Amino acid sequence: MKKVLMVTLLLLSLLSMMQCKKEVEEYKAEEPEMVPIRLEVPIDRTRSDFNNLFPFGDIAWGNEKKEEYIYFAVSNAYNFYSMKTGNHYLGILFELKSDIIEDDKIVFTGNIYNLNKYVQKDYTYIYYFGNNGNAAEGSNVTDIYEIAYYRHTIGKKITFDNQTGDVSDVGNYHVAKAKVTIEEIFDENGAIVEYHLSLDEPLKSITSVALLDLEGETRLEGTAAKLKSFTLEWVDYTEFVEKIEYDDLGYIDVSANAGERSLITLLPTTENVTLECSKGKYEFENGIKSNRVYFEKNGATLEEAQPLIWETP
Repeated sequence: MKKVLMVTLLLLSLLSMMQCKKEVEEYKAEEPEMVPIRLEVPIDRTRSDFNNLFPFGDIAWGNEKKEEYIYFAVSNAYNFYSMKTGNHYLGILFELKSDIIEDDKIVFTGNIYNLNKYVQKDYTYIYYFGNNGNAAEGSNVTDIYEIAYYRHTIGKKITFDNQTGDVSDVGNYHVAKAKVTIEEIFDENGAIVEYHLSLDEPLKSITSVALLDLEGETRLEGTAAKLKSFTLEWVDYTEFVEKIEYDDLGYIDVSANAGERSLITLLPTTENVTLECSKGKYEFENGIKSNRVYFEKNGATLEEAQPLIWETP
């Protein structure tokens, strides 16, 4: 009986090893060399082009965690071969981090693959996914991984269906991007030792903000509130795609709202959409444009600005 048991266990062990070997051999790739990367942003520049977005006060770099993250979207950054589907290239979001300090600039640093000929220098972008961009557990940002090589981040998703409207929380729901130029730094032997990024333009906000009176409200409904999430993802091994999810049953939970001057982040659309609550309805007749703030009357401060007027039947 013991011999039978031992033989059975041995066979199971061998089968397990063969299965593991099969999984390993299904994909073949060489791990590229890692190279430091750096981006400097003058501290006197706000996080995004907020001249139109926030007339009554800029949102500056920095948050309660005293750190910021941006993501460098590199097409064709990684090449691997699948025995089932052939040769593939991955686009990867490389993370750059900055610890906020009192200085004349913010320096973002990280590590990326030695890109060589794969980097498409004519259209490379950095993305910002708000205060929770590093996708901490339980936050409104999640990472998307390549199925074959899950260690590679090929996308991010940020949701907008639960907001307080407090000015201190607006940064949790901020999505922005900018075109960048990448420069190789070589050593005396001609080897790449570092990459330098520089902004070709200010970070432009993809999202917008509406100043609303939500005193006593718990739900913000309407077609504008059904624009639930923004996703950037490397699709079909060919390109990065920006996607906005529309949820027919969606709404924004504002049960912890900031009252008469709540700042709610909205996603862009070219369609006529509405926001609705028990106070009435507001219609965006020409859709919602990116990098805007919607209010009834501007002010030098948030307290002086007037929220959108709810239309009642």
